[in-house]
Amino acid sequence: MLHTGERPHCCSQCPKKFITLEQLNVHMNIHTGENVFSCEFCPYTTIHRMQIGRHVKIVHQGVRNYQCPHCKKALSSSIGLKNHIMIHTGEKPRACNDRRGNLKQHVNTVHQGIKNHHCTICNKSFGTTRSLKNHLMLHTGERPYACTKCPKGFIRLEQLTVHMKIHTGQDMFFCEFCPFKTFHQIQIKRHTKAVHEGVKDHHCPHCKRSFAAATALKNHLLTHTGEKPHNCSECGMRFAQRSNLMRHLKTHLKSKLFKNKGST
Repeated sequence: MLHTGERPHCCSQCPKKFITLEQLNVHMNIHTGENVFSCEFCPYTTIHRMQIGRHVKIVHQGVRNYQCPHCKKALSSSIGLKNHIMIHTGEKPRACNDRRGNLKQHVNTVHQGIKNHHCTICNKSFGTTRSLKNHLMLHTGERPYACTKCPKGFIRLEQLTVHMKIHTGQDMFFCEFCPFKTFHQIQIKRHTKAVHEGVKDHHCPHCKRSFAAATALKNHLLTHTGEKPHNCSECGMRFAQRSNLMRHLKTHLKSKLFKNKGST
């Protein structure tokens, strides 16, 4: 079936198909929310506990421990390094003819970092059209996956699945002092420490202010340095906070949508 492309086991919730029943059963966890592991820093979810650790290490901590011996590039995984080294050695491992296109796209996107799909609204680039499509929803405000219990909507089904736990109470952690609740145990500890114990370990070196989170201190420091790291690709305006840039970009998007509508 690897060669024929046959996928006899179909998901009843989405178009995905699988070779084995075991693969389908694992996939169904995404839809049911059962045994789903969530990142404490972003909406990323997975049904594999090990992948959460890898995700946090690579995406949020920026850890790249695998150094190329031929150049200065560092990679986040041994597989990524192995594929990168082939650029220097010229090695071309044999690939199945039926899957050559998918393999090339996978290597280009995941291991070599090639991103040919560009957002016309901001400077971001992506490895696949699907990733670009999901990103564009951040600008348009489109949320195709709507919660049936509240007005919230989400870009991805996985995000909705995680959100639904708030309504069902599944895998929820509750603060013992106030109504705050979350499905991340570490957030309960941070909440209690910051809100109820008043602990603020992150101190500004320029003034007397202290913060409960490192990210809050980082944002505060921009008020002292005057740094505005977030740049609008449309008009050149700069912003200290990414949220302000995203809000600003929507003005350009509305203008573009209006022009496109007027030209049709």
